[in-house]
Amino acid sequence: MKYKALMLDIDGTLCPHGPNDGALLPTKRVSQAINKVRNQINLCLVTARPLDKMQSIIKHLKLTGYAILLNGAQIIDMKSGQTVWDKLIEPSDIEKIIRIGKNHHKSLVYYNDLSTDKEGDISLLHGLALSNIFFPQVPAEEISQLETELTSIPTLSAHRILMTENNSVGLGVNHVLATKQHAIVNVAKLLDIDTSEIIGVGDGPNDFPLLIACGLKIAMGNAVPELKAIADFIAPSVEEDGVATVIEKFILP
Repeated sequence: MKYKALMLDIDGTLCPHGPNDGALLPTKRVSQAINKVRNQINLCLVTARPLDKMQSIIKHLKLTGYAILLNGAQIIDMKSGQTVWDKLIEPSDIEKIIRIGKNHHKSLVYYNDLSTDKEGDISLLHGLALSNIFFPQVPAEEISQLETELTSIPTLSAHRILMTENNSVGLGVNHVLATKQHAIVNVAKLLDIDTSEIIGVGDGPNDFPLLIACGLKIAMGNAVPELKAIADFIAPSVEEDGVATVIEKFILP
């Protein structure tokens, strides 16, 4: 099968995790592999990051296609930086998130424009138009309860995101129609291709919707077990340049 698009998660997939993920770049081998196929396939980044924490990678790899940001809440044109699609959290749901967050005494990060993440007290969310709300470093004993309470709201989705600090887990909250899966379907429409013609590569629990959306599902060697369980192929780990192996095996002649 000739694939027409490659959807790549960033942290733990394209780049290794580190103390400052926004400053990390793909390895030389991965960068060279991407350079070889840039004219053969549509390259798309699919990440929980906002735009300002992707710019160094976009510039390094000279990418000009689409990128999916904020865990599926936004699609941008990487060449212009312009938004081509987004889906905001319902204003009424923000009030519910505030109530749930206060019950758990949680700090958070929120996103209400293209590229800026803002940390603050949860009471600051009143009246804002938001794409994504992120609860960082949720203790293991609390993550399931917080996730259950948030996803009990039918217009919200919540996905666990692996954090580098103390091997903790964060929880990202979006509109229910703003997952990586929904965004990939929209990118496929923009590219006029079928999702069966897409390769998806990820490593974390929030990459489950990414793989579900793609014809060829690939989990990294360092991926969580539930992602490996649905994968068609297990690539080497990010430390072993697994993305380069994917390109060499499935895209290059």
